[in-house]
This record gives sequence, C-alpha cells and structure tokens, in this order.
Amino acid sequence: MLAVLAAAFTLQGAADLAALEKRLRASDDRERQTAVQELARLGTKDAWLLVVGALKDVSARVADEAEIQLAKADDPAVAVELMGKAGLQSSDPWVAIHAAGALTSMRAPSGPALLAGLSARSDEAREVLLAGLERAAREGRFTQPSAAFTKALEKSLAPGPKAGTTHAAALLALAALEPGRVPGWIAAADARSSAPQLAALLALAGPERTPDAAKLLELGAAHVERSVRAQTVAALAAHPDAERLARLAAMMAVEPNARLFWTIDAHLERLSGLSGGGKPEFWQGWAAKLGPEWKPATGVTRRYAPAGDTEAPKLVGLPIQSTRLAILIDLSGSTWEVRADGRTRKQRLDEELEKALRALPEHARFNLIPYTNDPLPWEKRLQPATAANVARATAYFQGCKATGKGNVWDAAMLALADPEVDTLLVLTDGAPTGGRRWNLDLMRERFLEQNRFRHVVLDAVLVDASKLLREKWEAWCAATGGRALAVKLDG
Repeated sequence: MLAVLAAAFTLQGAADLAALEKRLRASDDRERQTAVQELARLGTKDAWLLVVGALKDVSARVADEAEIQLAKADDPAVAVELMGKAGLQSSDPWVAIHAAGALTSMRAPSGPALLAGLSARSDEAREVLLAGLERAAREGRFTQPSAAFTKALEKSLAPGPKAGTTHAAALLALAALEPGRVPGWIAAADARSSAPQLAALLALAGPERTPDAAKLLELGAAHVERSVRAQTVAALAAHPDAERLARLAAMMAVEPNARLFWTIDAHLERLSGLSGGGKPEFWQGWAAKLGPEWKPATGVTRRYAPAGDTEAPKLVGLPIQSTRLAILIDLSGSTWEVRADGRTRKQRLDEELEKALRALPEHARFNLIPYTNDPLPWEKRLQPATAANVARATAYFQGCKATGKGNVWDAAMLALADPEVDTLLVLTDGAPTGGRRWNLDLMRERFLEQNRFRHVVLDAVLVDASKLLREKWEAWCAATGGRALAVKLDG
C-alpha cells in the first residue's frame, strides 16, 4: 500500500512539475511569476532548476521573483547550478547579477559558489556578490572562508589609479570576514578613486580611536569628493566625542555642498539638543567648550534646513533640499489619463515642475530625466539653474509625449552616472513596471549597496500610491537620509 501511495505521489509531482514548466512559458508575466513561486514551494531538485532558468526571463517581475525564491533554497545542487553558465558565468550580465544576489542571500552561502562568483564575467555581478558576502559575514551566515577564498579577495586589493568600486567592495568584504588582517587601509585612502577611501572609512572609522582611524578621518574631512566628506561626517556623528564634534563643526564652516552642510547641522542639533540655526560659528563655540565627560543628547535627527518647509523650492509640496539634483519623473500609467476636469495629470505636472524650477537659486545645478521604458534625459549632466536653462528644461518637459512602462531603475542609474549629483528627486505613482528591476525590496538593497560609495540622497513624491508602496518608498528614502511625501494630484 505504501509503495502504491509513493508511486502516486511521484506521478502527481511529475504532473505538477510539467504543468508549472508549461506556465513558465505563458505570455502573462504575472502567471510566470506565480509559477516560479509554486515551483519553489514544490522544492524538488528539478523544480529548483526551472527556477534557476527563470533568471533569464525578459520580465523583471519574473527574474526578480526567481532571485528571491532561490535565496530560500537549501539544496547544494542549486548553488552548484548558480555557479555555472545558468548563473554567475552567464553571458547575460543580468542573469549573473540575479545569481549573485540569490547566492549571497541564502541561509548558508556556499564558499565554492562565492569563490566562483569572484571570476564572474560581469563587473556588476562581482560587486553584488562582494556586497552580499560582506552582509552575510556581518550577519554570521558566512564565517569560515578558505585560504583560497581570502587569497582571491586580496588579489583585487592592490591600490592604484584604477582602484574603484569593485576594489572597495572587496575591501569591505575582507574587513567583514577577517577584520584583524585587512591590509593597506591608508594606501586605499590615498588611491585616486574615492571609492577605496570610502571603504576604508566605512570599515575603520567607527568607534576605534586608533592612529589609522584618526588619519582616515583627517584625510576624509578635507577630501575633494563630496561623497568622501559625507562618509566622514557619518563616521564622526556615529561615534562622537569632543574631538570629533569639533571636527564636524570645522567641516561645516567650509562645506560647499548645501545638502551636506545641513546634514552636519542636523547631526549637531541631534547630538547637542540645541538649535544652531545653520550657523557654523555657533557650533564651533559649543564644541570648543566640551570636555571628556560630554554625553550626547537624545533626540531625532532632523535632516532638513530650518527653513526647509517654508522658503525652499518645492515640487508638488516636497521641499527641495539640494542644489545638485536630478529630477526623475514617471510618465507611465495614469499620467496621461484625462481627469474629471478634462485635463491630464501630465498637464498639472507641467505647471508644478515649472514652478519648482523657477524657484531654484541660480547657483543650483539640475537635470531633468522623464522616464517610461527608457530614461529620457534633458541633458547629459547637471546644468546651472539660469533663467534660460529653466525655460529650456520646462519646454522640453512640456513637449515630452512619451508613454510606456515605468523603468525607474535605469533612470536612477543614469542619474547616478553624473558624479556631481547629490540628490535624486523621484516623482512616481510608486509602482515600477519596466526595465530589469521590478521588486522594490531588491531595488532598495542594490541601490544602497552602490550608494555606499556615493552618499546620494533619495527623495520621492508619491502620487496616489498604495499604503504598501508608500511604506516601501519611505523605507528606501529614509535609508539614504531622504524622505517620501505622499500626495494626491488631480488634473
């Protein structure tokens, strides 16, 4: 009898697998996404192999879902499959990126699989893998690297003019795995690229009061790159004492970037319990009087200028706290629907954007990136907010008639390619519908990994977004030091 039941279950499992495999070829990407979820619940080796195959699905909804589900697999055969041409060694960089994300999010990441990932064809896949490895090490999910693994990491640490974000990600991964033997921090800090110095600050300039940490903070405070100064500010504010607060106040007195200037002011307000009104001399005087017995006040970081809600330019009610910003506007979906008054939401956006751009100070620099299936940038780089440029940008947006799905990921990546940008201001209904990223949780995680070396703030205006979407965007913005504002936007 048991043999008969076992045979019946086997036949049923085979039938289920065949049905789900057929559904993976459905034209509706929602149905393919559901098939991936059900294959993961089935949990057999053959089912997992089909989920691995779904990483190459042209729909981000399906490929993201496959990455999420594969992270739950405990079968070593899945890790082996992800190491090969169906995963990390795929000629499709997006397949490799998804495979790297899945491997490093597993409950117990495979050492051999991660070692294989260090030679992935895609630079971005290697960076995703290194960031995930760092996270796994800090969470205690990957604690015993082999000598071969450590050697492979160290091979990418030679400082020099070409040292960049992959180098920096490797530094942080090695620091998380073996913090007592990380080589070359000061050499990394002196590299021409800012990313290795950011990595050094992230790893060493914490609570430690070592000569190396002090040297890194000294270098970071005077660095030409805003991103490095921003990380220095974060390190000083995270573990403050009288000496570090004096350095913060001194940095504020000479900080040219408006957003970072106010960030320093907000940290000092939180730590002191006082209001400095954006006056560096006030904070320098206060810090000079502190002794070794000083303790931080308890409070909430404000993050915004005192005049932020009254005098700052606004886009549909959200204060613009930057003079180096890219404005990303979602032109998908309901943007083109005719409202009750006979106007479209796009017509209202035309008016709101023109009002916001005209209110920018002339020393501000901005870019405008409407997006549908693809980003549609007004300019390649930030431009001065002169009357002529504001008029040109306004005319460009008013003349933009593009329709399609909303690919916010590619628009954000294009904006980040401009090293001058310190803020992304996104106006969207909250739901990504196009491009190679769909799941907001994965999007936030990958963005934050990349943003460790940029310190770009994400602000968002969410138009008629659902409660769930609002919560996800609020968490994403808050993690960067920004905020999300939910609005209704009638025609």
